[in-house]
Amino acid sequence: MAIASDALAEMQGGVVVVSGRRVIARWPLPLVGVFATTSPQQASKNLTKANQALKEIGCTFSSPVLGLSFVALTTIPHYGMTERGLYDVDEKRFVSVVI
Repeated sequence: MAIASDALAEMQGGVVVVSGRRVIARWPLPLVGVFATTSPQQASKNLTKANQALKEIGCTFSSPVLGLSFVALTTIPHYGMTERGLYDVDEKRFVSVVI
């Protein structure tokens, strides 16, 4: 986690894939941490590399970066993960992540 967070801070946001103690893919998204400032073609290459790296370390999603991107969206029904915890969109309240 420390290696990933250091790489993210260095890039000013984006996507980092770490295997062991090594960054194996990085996609800088420096515009508020979620937008690329490169050409669409370069952004597509970086997205592809990040997805491939995630699959190499065991992720089985067809498009891991896209799937993980929606985890933090609190507007997508029914739950969203925020910096304050898990949010129930339907009930408009935070809920425990421990049952």
